[in-house]
Amino acid sequence: MKYMLIMRATQEAKEAYEGMDFNEVITRMGQYNEQLVSAGVLLAGEGLSDDIETTGFVVDFSATPPAVTDGPYGEIHELFNGFWMLEVSSKEEAVEWAKRCPLGPGSKL
Repeated sequence: MKYMLIMRATQEAKEAYEGMDFNEVITRMGQYNEQLVSAGVLLAGEGLSDDIETTGFVVDFSATPPAVTDGPYGEIHELFNGFWMLEVSSKEEAVEWAKRCPLGPGSKL
C-alpha cells in the first residue's frame, strides 16, 4: 500500500523552528530519511517552497476554462512543507513511520 505523509506547519511550528539549531534539525531529518531508505519503504520525498504565499496557485475546475488564482488558499492556517511517499504493508505501519518523524509542536503529518 502506498501512503503519502504530508508535512504541514502552523504558525506555532514556524515560531518553534526559529528557536531550533538548524544543523540539529537537518541531522535528525537526515537520520529519519535514512531509516526510511534502510527499511525499503521510501518511494519519494521532498521539501516544498517556504514561499507558498507568493509562489503558490490554485486551479479551480468549477468553471470552463478552469480559473487560476494566486496563493494556496483563501486563508492560511496550515502550510504544506514537504512530503514522503511510502510503500508499506498496512495503514498501521504507515502510522508508525509517521509517528517517528522528528517534527515539533505545531507540525502535523
